[in-house]
Amino acid sequence: SGGVSWTAADGTARHEAQNRDLTFLLETATQGILSVDAKGTILTANRALEIMFGWQPGELIGQPLERLLPSALRHVHEQHRSRYFSAPRSRLMGGGLQLVGERKDGSTLPIEVSLNHVGGHVFAFVTDITERQERTSELERRTAQLSRLASDLTLAEHHAREQIARTLHDGLQQLLVGATLILDHRIRRDTLQGAETD
Repeated sequence: SGGVSWTAADGTARHEAQNRDLTFLLETATQGILSVDAKGTILTANRALEIMFGWQPGELIGQPLERLLPSALRHVHEQHRSRYFSAPRSRLMGGGLQLVGERKDGSTLPIEVSLNHVGGHVFAFVTDITERQERTSELERRTAQLSRLASDLTLAEHHAREQIARTLHDGLQQLLVGATLILDHRIRRDTLQGAETD
């Protein structure tokens, strides 16, 4: 009897230690993590998620998940959530769509969400992708700028070649005209000199 009691106490201590470890991992994670039940009620939200969405510690608990979405998307999301709970599986949410979250103050942020279903609850791992989108936009802007510069350079090179060709053409014509005049002048002079000697 004493051995059974010791084993149960040992199991409880181990379970409490695991819960403490899990809580520590959730609270120190840099990624936003929350869990919701089938009704979409937020059960847990780590500090990173609260900071990301501008909520105070514990304020999100008991709130509907849709509170983290722009009002225009809430009804549609409720339908998606119901479908997800009817056939839950781990997946990246949105399937290539650009997802948007809403902070407590009403401002929005681009997010990426992956879902995992554990024991009747869904865990959502949320990442603010504002910086990634800004880097992508900056890269696209610089690529477009380089493309314009390359196009301008090609155009400038084309104009320079045309100018050189015109200069060479015009210069050669002037040289030929000049040479012709000089030659004509010499021929006349030689002809006059020859006539005078005769």
